[in-house]
Amino acid sequence: MSITFSDDYLLGKPGPAYFFQRLVWSYAITGTLLAAVRVDLFTALAAGPASPADIAARCRTHPLNTEKLLVACAAMGLLEKDGDLYHNTPFADRHLVRGRPTYQGELVEHLGRQWTRWVEIDHFVRTGERGPQELAEGEMMTHLERQEDHRIWITAMHNVAMAGQAEALADALDLSGRRLLCDVGGGPGTYALVLCQRYPQLQAVVLDLPETEPVAQEIFRSFGLEDRVHFRVGDYLQDTYGQGNDVVLLSGVLHGETVEDCHLMLRKAYDSLTPGGLAVVQEILLNDEKTGPLLPALFSLHMTYGTSYAGGEIARWMAEVGFTDVEVRPLKGYAWLNGVVVGTKR
Repeated sequence: MSITFSDDYLLGKPGPAYFFQRLVWSYAITGTLLAAVRVDLFTALAAGPASPADIAARCRTHPLNTEKLLVACAAMGLLEKDGDLYHNTPFADRHLVRGRPTYQGELVEHLGRQWTRWVEIDHFVRTGERGPQELAEGEMMTHLERQEDHRIWITAMHNVAMAGQAEALADALDLSGRRLLCDVGGGPGTYALVLCQRYPQLQAVVLDLPETEPVAQEIFRSFGLEDRVHFRVGDYLQDTYGQGNDVVLLSGVLHGETVEDCHLMLRKAYDSLTPGGLAVVQEILLNDEKTGPLLPALFSLHMTYGTSYAGGEIARWMAEVGFTDVEVRPLKGYAWLNGVVVGTKR
């Protein structure tokens, strides 16, 4: 069975209150997926079809409630059932089994850790401040818990890139002849790595905070490209982006900043480029009317300081900095960030 999220598949035939029910029950779908990932349900099923009792033993979970979780995951299109045995769908096997190249478990966990924020989003809308429960949870975190939270976030960004985002970016660009790329706020460096795989003459520097380096270096080694992709500790608002860059990539960073800081970052990118160099802004873009799409709109609401911007806004800022031939390009096959804005230094 191929996975489907058609309306009638998820919640039955549309009726008078269907639209409302679809909205209010969406959180339960997310909660079910989060539970399945946390007990490593799909990894347990990678060994082959199993009964609810066998799966409960593998996952060390409550037998009756494990069966309930299996039924829910089957209803969501993540599992199939033959007789009394459940097994992963191809989709779940590809994206939800730990160790697969396109595993998305850290992304699911990272988003699950935003649960309290969404419960209190009305407080944020009213006051401009995060809710008391989220703030209290943050204050109670130990240093080791903060480190683990950061590791999950950085690895989640690697999950996103590996699920089609990095290939979509590479397909949207022509970096023939380019030799040095600076990936600003590049986190795990996955985009730099995939672009270096695509272009053998390319080398890259990933600029990010010191706590990101151990995760990034591990991913560099997994690609076997640690001789061509290097990590540089820095703060993209405080530090320069180097000199002699042929390409500066700003992927998923502008949405976390104010308009003024976006201008600053674009200026720093411009100053670091050689003549004819490219600035590439990959982002989760609103349409120019700011009526959608839904994911950029929801993502914007959850941001503490920044916001989702429209492609036209970013293109205008790039032109004001001095970039020419500025173009907004949609991405095909993306997993998160839906467009790039590309400009050339004069």
